[in-house]
Amino acid sequence: MPERQIEKNQVDVVILSWNRIENTIATVENVLSQKGVKTQIWLIDQGSNNDTIRILRDFVSNNCSLKLIELNQNYGVAAGRNIGMQLGTGEFIVCIDNDAEFENTLAIKKTLERFKLENDIAVIGYKIKNHFTGVTDNQNWVYARQLKRIQDKEFIATRFCGAGHAIRRIALEKTNYYDEYLFFYWEELDLSYKLINLGFKIIYFPEVIVRHKVDPEHRVNWKDSRYYFLMRNAIYLDWKYYRKFNRIIFISIGYIIKGMINGKILQATKALIDSWRKIFVSKFDTNSLNKVAQEYIFQNDIKYRGSFFERFRLEVIERLK
Repeated sequence: MPERQIEKNQVDVVILSWNRIENTIATVENVLSQKGVKTQIWLIDQGSNNDTIRILRDFVSNNCSLKLIELNQNYGVAAGRNIGMQLGTGEFIVCIDNDAEFENTLAIKKTLERFKLENDIAVIGYKIKNHFTGVTDNQNWVYARQLKRIQDKEFIATRFCGAGHAIRRIALEKTNYYDEYLFFYWEELDLSYKLINLGFKIIYFPEVIVRHKVDPEHRVNWKDSRYYFLMRNAIYLDWKYYRKFNRIIFISIGYIIKGMINGKILQATKALIDSWRKIFVSKFDTNSLNKVAQEYIFQNDIKYRGSFFERFRLEVIERLK
């Protein structure tokens, strides 16, 4: 991706929209209330119904800080974010889900201040709380569970939560952005590995809090194709960055077992076939992880995930929620 002229201290905020109009408008208004920063909001609508589009057009019509991009369908999280991020020229990019809000009005200002302390920070991952309960639940915690005990402290990370995060554009443009094959699930991990492989680092930054509107009684609906994407993308990404057959064999077996335990064997079977087929036909434009990147990932993630048996218990036989 060729580098473009970057506007210093400018922040592009990318919000993906797909119906949920009340939540979307609340998120945009929350971003507009941020103080001490210059922002340009890119609202990327992925095929919402006509009523939603009409309301969004009216909403953005009188605000030059808002740009509505209307797509004709849902292209997925990875492709949607790519479209939004490539439209702007700001030095930094903030992405926030359209059912989430910053806890205070200085969140983006604090983000810029933290970026400027260290030039090798590529991504800042925010602390994500449940909007209704005010707690950090497992659904929003993408790091090793052992690290949850220090959730109020900053630490070096190997990934970030998509619900709220910020990216340094100059680092992003050294990559080929998100891998759009992923559609959704593990797209943040993929981008993280690209950046780590280039020598950048990712930090978890709890000074900025995003409140995500996940109903405390809500349980993820694993019908349709959700488990399929979870498994397919995990196998594909492991091969993309490690290129070792023994790894993807073990991962495939683990996900098949997990699929059987949770009654998702049809999704698991399809994911197995599609992921292995993709592996054999793909010509990756991303290098496998170098030794420095592998050591970074071990020191900041893998060593906190426990023994083989502990990981098997927590990541394979634990039931989906």
